[in-house]
Amino acid sequence: MPTQGAPTMVKHVLTVLAHEADRTLLRVMGERLDWPPARAHQQVAAGSVYVDGRRQRDASQRLRPAQKIVVFATAEGVLGPSEQASALAFVDDELAVLVKLAGVPALATRRGGEPSVADEVAARWGAEARLLHRLDREVSGLLLVSRRQATRAALAEQVRAHALERRYLGLVVGRPTWRERVVELPLLFVRGHAQLAHGPGARPAQTRLRWLGQRGDHALLEISLRTGRPHQIRAHLAAVGLPLLGDTRYGGAVAARVALHAHALGLRHPVSGAWIELHSPLPRALRALWDLRQVTPPPLGDATR
Repeated sequence: MPTQGAPTMVKHVLTVLAHEADRTLLRVMGERLDWPPARAHQQVAAGSVYVDGRRQRDASQRLRPAQKIVVFATAEGVLGPSEQASALAFVDDELAVLVKLAGVPALATRRGGEPSVADEVAARWGAEARLLHRLDREVSGLLLVSRRQATRAALAEQVRAHALERRYLGLVVGRPTWRERVVELPLLFVRGHAQLAHGPGARPAQTRLRWLGQRGDHALLEISLRTGRPHQIRAHLAAVGLPLLGDTRYGGAVAARVALHAHALGLRHPVSGAWIELHSPLPRALRALWDLRQVTPPPLGDATR
């Protein structure tokens, strides 16, 4: 299976929940990230852990509700290196968030025989766990998992009502003449391809685009979904003359992979009601397509929400 798009690092963003008050940093990291104490200690000692924006080197530090923990760590998948489907970004008793790798199907394919994210979810947490939405095979990034049937309805309703904060970073070919715009074009999905259409079968689709930077003929966009149609982002970008780099199906130039990554996910915790924000940096293959060191994506939860 292709692993060229696999990220070498994952940024874990954790918000301390009410029931975690006065727990140590070591315990919270271990429980949320499913890490043994030795690994959590190692990350803290290495200076890879930040609490409320400040590097924290004391794993015994007691935490307060709503504090934000940021951990930079090497991505680790559940499957073997040659079969790795995703990396773990967040976990608690009710839910998990995974970082899907490019080239990996979210769900099992008709042909079978290759690992999918859904397979990995079942292997890690058992038959009760469910993947709540999907990403195209060619796209990497954050995916939400429900771990318990008792709270699944609350999470599934956020997906259905488009209450999740889902943002993508995309590298496109072209020069936008705007800083922000909304694309509202109905789509019809036929034989694995989304096309602009009106009339029977066409479904409304809305995508918000924000221009973040330009390097030559390549632009970096942040993309938010207001609806969730198959191939919506890819078709809408092609329709406005800004196809994704690597997305040859929709008119993009040839590249190592489709240059689209689901980098931010925000949701309400189904038990505590706390707002959880997760972020995943661009994978190595996308960073190689365009040097993004001078470009900082805007924070989750700004005026585009």
